[in-house]
Amino acid sequence: MTKITRYTLYGLIITLTLLTNSLYLITKVHAEASCGEIDYLDTYRENLVIEDCDDPFNVTDDTFPVVFKINDQVVNEGSVVNVVESDDLNYYFSPPRFSPYYYQFFIHTDLGYEEVPMYTERDSTSETEVRNALLEFFGPETDTEIYFKAFFYGDNDSLTEEEKEMENRFANYFYKDIPVLNNEGEYVLLAYTMQLCVSLGEENWFTKLKQYLIPTVYAMYCSGEDTAYTISFTVQFGEAEEEEAIDPLLLEYAPILYMHEDETYFPMNIEAFVEGSALWDRAGLNDTQLRSATDLTMSEFESIIESGVDTEDYYLAYSDPDNNKSIDLDTAREKYQNSLYTGLATTTVYVHKMEDSTEDGTEYIVLQYWFFYAMNNWGESIDSVTANNHEGDWESVFVFLDKDTEDPKYVAYSAHLNDGDSSNSFKQYDSVRRSWSSEEITKDNGQIVSFVSLGSHANYPNNGSEGVHQVTAITGDNTSLDGFHINSNDSFLSNVVHDMWSYYKGLWGADAFVFGGDGPQGPQFIDLTGQLRFSEPIIWAGLNNIKEVEVSNPINYLKVGDIQFDFLDTLNPGTTLNIDKHEELITFGQRSESTIMLPTFWDIETSLENETFEVEVSLPYSEELLSSYDATPQDLIVQFYNKDTNYWEPQLTNINQAESTASFTTSHFSRYALSVVKEEPEPELTIDELFEQLQGAVRSSDLRSLPKYLLKQQIQLIKKFVDRDTKSSKKVAKKLLNNLEKKLKLYERLYRVDLVEAKDLVGEIKDKAYTK
Repeated sequence: MTKITRYTLYGLIITLTLLTNSLYLITKVHAEASCGEIDYLDTYRENLVIEDCDDPFNVTDDTFPVVFKINDQVVNEGSVVNVVESDDLNYYFSPPRFSPYYYQFFIHTDLGYEEVPMYTERDSTSETEVRNALLEFFGPETDTEIYFKAFFYGDNDSLTEEEKEMENRFANYFYKDIPVLNNEGEYVLLAYTMQLCVSLGEENWFTKLKQYLIPTVYAMYCSGEDTAYTISFTVQFGEAEEEEAIDPLLLEYAPILYMHEDETYFPMNIEAFVEGSALWDRAGLNDTQLRSATDLTMSEFESIIESGVDTEDYYLAYSDPDNNKSIDLDTAREKYQNSLYTGLATTTVYVHKMEDSTEDGTEYIVLQYWFFYAMNNWGESIDSVTANNHEGDWESVFVFLDKDTEDPKYVAYSAHLNDGDSSNSFKQYDSVRRSWSSEEITKDNGQIVSFVSLGSHANYPNNGSEGVHQVTAITGDNTSLDGFHINSNDSFLSNVVHDMWSYYKGLWGADAFVFGGDGPQGPQFIDLTGQLRFSEPIIWAGLNNIKEVEVSNPINYLKVGDIQFDFLDTLNPGTTLNIDKHEELITFGQRSESTIMLPTFWDIETSLENETFEVEVSLPYSEELLSSYDATPQDLIVQFYNKDTNYWEPQLTNINQAESTASFTTSHFSRYALSVVKEEPEPELTIDELFEQLQGAVRSSDLRSLPKYLLKQQIQLIKKFVDRDTKSSKKVAKKLLNNLEKKLKLYERLYRVDLVEAKDLVGEIKDKAYTK
């Protein structure tokens, strides 16, 4: 009975196996006739017959688990991706490739689906190639030198375990980071997770049986549920569009950005911001979400702009996209860091070359460099509840070249609160403008440096005094030498005006309810100065304030710009005077604590040799500006900036209220400014200090010994009643103080001595004691 049962079982297994093989062959023939096979790259893996034509990869979830992009285009089910055959095609996933998901590409053929390789191997490992890949992988905020040494030289002894893991991930990224989709056609991206996995090398009958019975799941190396996801898309090759080359002048004068070591946000591509934002319309009573952050793509965003719809009331909400008029600083930081980590955000500088001329006809070539940041978190960075935090931040540095010679003349920086004129309520002023030859401009191997302030991303020509550019009485902009340096090389630069996004009129950031919380408009529409910075750079930089006069006839009185000069001696023909007026907050130079610098200074130059002339110079002032500082013309003092000592030195000043001028006399020219000087009031004395001074005034008086003794005794008695601080004691003290005043007056007449100081002190004690 036992033997029969064993043979019977063997027979059943063989029969089941044959039956399964027969069913599989029938299914395979049927599938080949209708849908074909899935052809794998692995030579040890047999082709898989497609059993379900509508679902060849046995998809277990309709929602693809990650964001998949090709050449910055989000690829969804059914997407058509247009690429140029000769281009380096780039794709990436968010979360990145070392997430829990594994991927395969398949192209649809007449015979079914054929797996295609995801990468080709690099054929070189030059130092430059490694450094560029490190920058792409880690982003500009990471110091990659330790990873470079570990990867390029094998020096990883000093790395932590976490750093070693990141170095291993980078190695995988580096050696397998050249994607391949070489042919036009219909593709499928398969994503899956490995759960219960078995080895394909097992050739026993049970493994083959599993392969026949559950072929699709087995083909993914693992068994289990809810593991497979797909996206079907089409790749089309088209004509290569000729990209406009970056002008050589833009490359030559691109600034180096010195970021603060604590900086969180760096100049980025606007695509990563747009595709992480929702698009809202704030017109009407309630804001309306036009596109969610999930739905808004860069191509969709530009299509909306290209349609001609008025976008002036639109705004992009980044940190809290599904709630109108809301920002979330923590989410913004996390979102931005993730976009760096996944490669969505890349270092980008937007550039534009144009020509502009001053009122007197001087022509310049203007090189514009624009930097976009996901957030302006100035308030957060200085721990202030009143300073502004807002999504989106457009900052800029402009270089002005002589049109005829192409020589650099001036650089203008978008410094904090120096982005507009002084006529508006926010006290905006001109840009910070400096001559190219100025010692105040920092250069690094011939390239200009812009020091970027922590959080506000304001730009400055130097690191300031002890690294701080003071912009208000309460707080300041912090710059540093120790942060990450971004050299705006060719790969970072992008022309700004020829892309559809640059015509978007709305806000690059949420329209929030908090003070200073609104996102800015884009480069072509920023008008904080009352003029468009992009199209009117001369006015924004204040170059119209530069005036030069050459004397043609003997003269000793002349006016250059808004400054009057009255020379003691007559000027000879050919003498030149040059005035460079700067309407900006004065954040440099030391001054006394009682000195407030007004937001204008003048650089005065002449062909005359210093100390060979004497001149009275009259600087204009504004009554309206003085009133905003709660000052009068009598509070004005002209200050001279001594660059050797870095100190503002007060000058003997004459005020002419009829002409609204402040005048001083000098025998040399340099930098001058107007200031308001108010002496600080003497600190208010306490009761004890007043009594002490009263005793001292009596002791130092010319009274005889006996009246001095009697007065001191009375003062001590009064103080005892004052110190008791009761209603009755105050009443007694008041009577005694009145009596003391009378006695002091009597002693003045009787002994013919001066007791004014003592009488004044008694009056102060009475005021303080009665109001105590």
